[in-house]
Amino acid sequence: MRYRIKRTSGFTLVEGVMSAGISVVVATFSLGMMVTSLQTSRAATMESEQVQETRNGVDRMLADARVSDRVLASFTADHKISTTEKSVVFQQPILGPTGIPISGQYRIVAYRIEKIKGKDTMKRYETSLPGSPKWSVGELLTNNVKKINLKYGSSVTLRGDGSTKVFTIPSGYSRCTLISGDAVPINLTSTAQQAKNCGSAFTKLSDNKATFAPALASGKSVTLYFRLAPGHEGTGPGALTCNQLFIELKTERTVKGKRTNAEIKSAALLQSRR
Repeated sequence: MRYRIKRTSGFTLVEGVMSAGISVVVATFSLGMMVTSLQTSRAATMESEQVQETRNGVDRMLADARVSDRVLASFTADHKISTTEKSVVFQQPILGPTGIPISGQYRIVAYRIEKIKGKDTMKRYETSLPGSPKWSVGELLTNNVKKINLKYGSSVTLRGDGSTKVFTIPSGYSRCTLISGDAVPINLTSTAQQAKNCGSAFTKLSDNKATFAPALASGKSVTLYFRLAPGHEGTGPGALTCNQLFIELKTERTVKGKRTNAEIKSAALLQSRR
């Protein structure tokens, strides 16, 4: 009688070792891909969160600017906050039930940078008039501020009548930055500082005049935009007051050696300008 030995199904020792080795390689590769994916996702989340936090601070300041009627040089409640390149004080009229401002009643809102645990942080303060003003507890808006740059502007519109050639303009600006409208003055002068970046026509310092030749026609107008020094409120009839705010805010933070940056630039017109 002849017997046949049947081979049972399965792996030989060599096949098993090879299969285990391949499995280890595949598992290591898959784990590496998963870790890389998680790190990329975490970095993207951190960047998104930082951009949103930076934008929140800028958007809050813009919202306050749009309902303000002026920028104050400073305001003192239980402590003083001044308008600078890094801080700003707004005055907002308080409205009655009909939407009309209540005479003599204002909300004062201030933004400034403070150090918390060695890092610059943007905070918002609020108080009101009349009464004995006291700043509210500072509301934290944006952490890890790397840079903040606030710029202030104003504008003057000259309206023609067909005969006037020389217009008196306010003093106290740092420079004229833009001209728009129906004509360009042949001469723009100021006792404060010679106008810059406005074209070759502006060549000498004199007595705050804008001169046209021929006269600015009836129904035509020219708007001059000025850069103001921080805190400049102007005095006297026709003096410049701030009605434009330009914001540049940059944040930076490092988590586990990973550095992320966010930068937002924007601008707003104050209520008095609109």
